[in-house]
Order: sequence, then structure tokens, then C-alpha cells
Amino acid sequence: MTQLASPSSRRHGEGRGPLDAEHLLRRPAPASPEYSLEPPRGRHATPRGQGFERVVGWTILGSIVPGSGLIAAGRRGLGGFVVTVTVLLTLAAAGAALMVDPTTFVASLLGDPNKILLVAGGMIALALGWMIVVLTTHSATRRYGTLTGGQRMLATLLVLSLIGAVAVPTVYAAQDALLARDTLNTIFTRSNSPLNKNSKVPNTTKADPWAGVPRVNVLLMGSDAGLDRTGIRPDTMIVASINTQTGKTVLISLPRNLQHAPFPPGSKGAEAFPDGFYCYNAAARTNTECLLNALWTWGDGHPAYYPGDKHPGLTATVQAIEQLTGLTIDQYVMLNLRGFEDFVDAIGGVTINAKSKIPVGGHGNRGDADYSAPTSWIKPGVQRMDGYHALWYARSRQFTSDFDRMGRQRCVIGAVVGQANPAALALGFADILRTLQKNFLTSIPTNQLNAWVTLALRVKKSKITSLAFTDAVINTVHPNVTKMHRLVQNAINPPTPTPTAASPSTSTSPTKPKPRTTTPASQAADLTEVC
Repeated sequence: MTQLASPSSRRHGEGRGPLDAEHLLRRPAPASPEYSLEPPRGRHATPRGQGFERVVGWTILGSIVPGSGLIAAGRRGLGGFVVTVTVLLTLAAAGAALMVDPTTFVASLLGDPNKILLVAGGMIALALGWMIVVLTTHSATRRYGTLTGGQRMLATLLVLSLIGAVAVPTVYAAQDALLARDTLNTIFTRSNSPLNKNSKVPNTTKADPWAGVPRVNVLLMGSDAGLDRTGIRPDTMIVASINTQTGKTVLISLPRNLQHAPFPPGSKGAEAFPDGFYCYNAAARTNTECLLNALWTWGDGHPAYYPGDKHPGLTATVQAIEQLTGLTIDQYVMLNLRGFEDFVDAIGGVTINAKSKIPVGGHGNRGDADYSAPTSWIKPGVQRMDGYHALWYARSRQFTSDFDRMGRQRCVIGAVVGQANPAALALGFADILRTLQKNFLTSIPTNQLNAWVTLALRVKKSKITSLAFTDAVINTVHPNVTKMHRLVQNAINPPTPTPTAASPSTSTSPTKPKPRTTTPASQAADLTEVC
């Protein structure tokens, strides 16, 4: 007779027969987390198992719209937070794009290179945050996925590709930002002292830093050497006189072979050279060494004339050009001409209208001991030139003259200024920075960079005229300095033309178009006319 188990014993599993034990083994495990064979799922997770397509789809969507994949995987709190942060950052970026002038923003970075570090840090932080979201989203969606070995490998490759799509450009952008900072700190001075005591400087605390400076004069020089090298002979010397409010610019070109360049009255140079910079070469029966472009080398070799000056050659050159033009040189810019070649290549070339056939690669004239024939020719006409050919177009003197070259140099400068658009500069950004770091010298201080960027944009949008002191305008051996001063003033402040009364006409025939006039060489001509 079978003994009945008491309620107490039945409650504790006692007195059960074989059938009772087998029944217990067949019962499902309690629905309690401590007995679950799978990790807990979020309350809002999909109840179905997630296949390969669903894992891939939510990983991609969660990368494009950060947070959405986390919500789908049941991590609603974290996903909502990520979505909120994404929306706020997107709205902030959109607001900044609408309200902040990109040029002003870039100018502010140029004015304080250390801000570039903050920009680079912010880019890296955003990229790292995005990569963490991608990894977290994929981990959450794949947690319950039923994937084969091959599918798991493909899913991993997808995540690595998504991360690489952000990581690689971020690394390059950060490198460019750091390169920009290093370049600015290298080529621009940290001192706020002007080039000379009469130099005009912008007020960077004002909305318009040039409001109190009506005109600024910048000496542009092209050379094949740097400030720390010996034997500098700048073959290109052009004064850019800029109206700071309108951006209208006059390029005043000085010949490299000008003689008797005057020194400032009362200076040691004026005492040594009362008739200007000149030294007679008895063998050649002329002055072959003491030319305008030799002043730099002479100054460096005679520092006693400029006691306490760290760059006597630069000072000698600037002072001579001030005496010749009657203008105060406020800043200078020197570009190694090989660097000019790299710069033109970095912006994708420049379009120039060659007025005549120009030799490339040759030297001297036929019959000279050092004569070498051109390797090729630049043909007349409008054409796109790379840096190599643009440099030869600007520098070549073979079969032409210094004065013809002066005109071509101004044309090349005008073409570069007009055609260096933001897109081209952005595409060649890193190459441009490397070129400038090695080949660019200037006296502009770092804390004035934002003001000079503002001025450069005004120049780009305005008119450029040109005045060249060729042998058709002055006697380059014995220059009339008073005449040069008058021509410079007429160029930067042209007299208003006197209107003439039109005579009445009874003719019904159509008016003939007026022939195109050519500006006299002694007057500033529009650069489009010169080129």
C-alpha cells in the first residue's frame, strides 16, 4: 500500500516516485535570469533572432544616425542620449554655418595659431566618439544574431571599414592642422614691432582693423635664397601699394639693374655714396656690381653701416626703395622663386596670356661664353601653365630684356592672385603649407594675420593697376628720383579726368566704336591691359 506523502514532504519534493522525478526533469527551467542560458535583452529589443541582414542594416543606419541602432537593440537610454547629442551637435554646426563667416573663422585661426590645436583636438574627439558609437551599436545588434563564420567575418570587415572611413581623413585633417600651426609659427614673426618706425600697422581690436590706415605698402621680392643665407640678390622687386578700404592695388615695379640708388639723408650709406649706390668697374668700364638688387648682399657684408640691425641687407634694400618711390614700406614678403614653382603646382596651375614667344631652359645670348640654347619655348596665346613654365615665363631674360621681364612678372602675380580660389587652395593645402614653410619670408607678425587675410580678400575683389619703371619711363643709370615720386603719386591717386563737352551731331549714321587706347608707360595701367 502506497504511503501518501504529507503536504509538507510534497512541498520539499520528498516521497515522489520515479514518474515524479522524470516529470521534474522534463519541466522547463524557471524563467529567472539566474537560470537563463542567454544574456538579458533590453525591454524594447526585437523579440526575433537577428540575422545577418538585420545586423548589417542596423550597424550602417546606427552609424549614419548615431543612436538609432542602439535603440533598436534595446539600449534605449544610451541610444536616446546619443541621438540627443547628435541632434544638438548638428543644430550647432548648422547654426554656425549660417551665422559665422568662414573667412572670419579662418582669419581668427590664423590670428592665433594655438587655436588650431583646439580645432584639431575637437576633430579627434568627435571622430573617437563616433567610432565608439559604431562599435557599441554593432556589438548590441550582433549580440543576439545568428551568424555563420563567414558572416561574422564580413560584419567585422564592415565595422572596420566604417571606422576607417572616419579615422583616416581625421588623421590627415589633424596632421594638416598641426602643419598649418607650425607653418604660421615658422614664417610669421612673433614680434609686434613694425618693419621701421614709420610703418603703419592695423588695429586688430577693431571690427575693421584697417579703419585708421588708409594705405599700406608691401615690398614683394622674389629670390633664390632665404633670409638666413648669404649672397641674396632679389631679382624681383615690386611695391604693392594697397588702398585698405577698397582693395585697389598699384604694383610698382623696380628694375633690378637700376643704378645710383640713394641712401637716406644723413645715413652712413649716404656719406659713403653721396651720388647713390655706385661702384665703377675699370675692366668693364661701367658699374656692374652696385645695382639695386645687389644692395642686400652689400648690406650684409657691411654691417657697420647698420649697427645693431639683425638684417642689414634687408634694411639697405628697403631704405633704397623708400627713397626711390617716396613711399614708406610697411611690410615685406620674400618668396624663393623655386617655392613659387611649387606653389603654382599646388593650386593646379595658372592661366596666362603669353604675348610673345618665351625661351625655356636657356641662358645668355648667342656669342656669349656662357650661352646655352633653350630646351623648349612657351608659345604665344592663352594657356594653362604649370609651376615650371610659369616660373620661366616670369624669369626668362634670354633674347628679351629686364624690362620686358618686369611686365611678365606683374602679369604672373596678377594671375595667381585672381585665380587662387578657395577650392584650389583647399585641395593643395598641405603642399602649399610645406612650400611656404621652406620658401616664404615676411615681416608680418602673427597677431596681425587676421587683418592681412581681410585685406587680401579686398584686394582679390578689386582692381589691380601697374606702373613699371622701365627704360621707357626713367633713365635707369641716372634715375630722376623727383620724377619717380611724382609718377608714384599719380599712380596711387590718379587725377580726375576733365570732362569734355560733346559737339552736336546731325548725322544719322551709327557711331563708330572708339579705338582701344593704350595707357602711356609713365602712367599706371590696368593689369588686364598690360597682360
